[in-house]
Amino acid sequence: MEIGREYGAISITGAHIRKISQAEEVDQRIAELEMSIATKEANSNESSIDIGDQEIKRLMVLDHAMADMLFERSKLAGDLEYLEGRHAKEHREVVEKTAKIKIIDKAIEDRRTQLSTLGSVGALSKAGGSNAESVADLKALRDRFVARHTALQEEARQLNERMVRLESRSKEREQSMKMLEETRKALEQIRVESQHSLPGTVEIRSRGAVSIAPSADKRMMFGLAGAVFGGAGGLATVVALGLVFRRYRYSDDLSGGHPWLPLVGVLPDFGEGKVDEQPAFLHALQRLTVDLQLRSVGVGSTEVLAVTGTRLEAGSSTIALGLARAFASAHVNTVLVDADLSQRKLTTAYGLENEEGLREVLLSGHLNGQLPDRSTSSLSSLRILPAGNSDKMSDVNISRKALAQFLHQVRQKCDLVVLDLGPLEQRTAARLGVALADHVVLVVPAGDETSQIQPVIQALQQLAPHRSTAVMNFALRSDPGLLIQPDQPDHDELTRDEN
Repeated sequence: MEIGREYGAISITGAHIRKISQAEEVDQRIAELEMSIATKEANSNESSIDIGDQEIKRLMVLDHAMADMLFERSKLAGDLEYLEGRHAKEHREVVEKTAKIKIIDKAIEDRRTQLSTLGSVGALSKAGGSNAESVADLKALRDRFVARHTALQEEARQLNERMVRLESRSKEREQSMKMLEETRKALEQIRVESQHSLPGTVEIRSRGAVSIAPSADKRMMFGLAGAVFGGAGGLATVVALGLVFRRYRYSDDLSGGHPWLPLVGVLPDFGEGKVDEQPAFLHALQRLTVDLQLRSVGVGSTEVLAVTGTRLEAGSSTIALGLARAFASAHVNTVLVDADLSQRKLTTAYGLENEEGLREVLLSGHLNGQLPDRSTSSLSSLRILPAGNSDKMSDVNISRKALAQFLHQVRQKCDLVVLDLGPLEQRTAARLGVALADHVVLVVPAGDETSQIQPVIQALQQLAPHRSTAVMNFALRSDPGLLIQPDQPDHDELTRDEN
């Protein structure tokens, strides 16, 4: 505070910049006066016209208004340079200083125009007195500017000295504070070590007391609280997971959420092995076949039954094969078509990979012997049309017209057409087959998340809203929709047999 007084380091720096700028302006004015004096002394014998021109220049130099405006402009220029070093060009003070400088420049230019006009009409021919007097006035004005320049240089030097001293004192203060902190740490270490007889040892003032038994045994209370809160936390976690990750766990979840989609069958999870050979699976399929026949599937004119799934491995191919066998065992002339051109499960299961099938029919537009005259299975009423092996036809380039023409031709050769379409959202043929079929069976695996099945059900509602039914596959043993548990005979049937 003794060095900077009422100004800080930033303010002194700004003042130093302004002083340097003002000194440069004054130095420029001195150079102009020196040039004017030299011109006056060299042109002392020129004509009156030349004297008039010199009088105009002399008046511009001696004019008090012009001098004040130039001086004011130099101050504003110094302030503007200082502000531009601290603020952006859009700052309010920078904009104001720039505007003021423009106004003063215009006033200076107008004043010079007025003096030139007065000199051109001869109004200044005798205003300045003799040439000697003009030179003397110019020299006197020059001396005043020189004195001002010297004063500005001295003020700038003093400000620079104060800046240097402030910077030096600031560095000394930082160094002193650092040394003071180190000294305090050293003194604290010495004070602690001086309390002991040997350096580096610790003295034990008092020893702690260890109780023989707790004042109150709270183990039972804490154990009970842990069991209660642990059980409640686990239950809350299960409930929260069930609400966030909703699944179709039971058949009533599926039937209750979509009234327009009737649930016609519930198939349990039979585990590993051949599912289609288990009695419980065959019994469930027989009941499903009866329910579909009650919905006019396979009764009367030839109908197309499309079987699709919500995803891969949903079991749609197994159910399609089981339904075809069940209808064939009921003496319904049935044709099972492997329309899943990407996976071809039925074609592989019967070893028909090299036989012509649906692909060749779609390419040619006609059934040219691809459909066998007799059954390839043990049932005489069941014929299987494989997917085919042509590379020119795939699930990507299949068309509605070709598929509709094929279904029209195959209807004339049987009583029921069962289409194995694969997953609905992942196969183009599945979407076209659902749109063209007379009845659709959607296979929904139990336990899948609602977010995965909802888009499939919405697509099915758009394609076949009044021709669709649902079958839940892999149902839990506790599902209320299961009339007969797998591998468990009906108790009433056993009782009747015994009677």
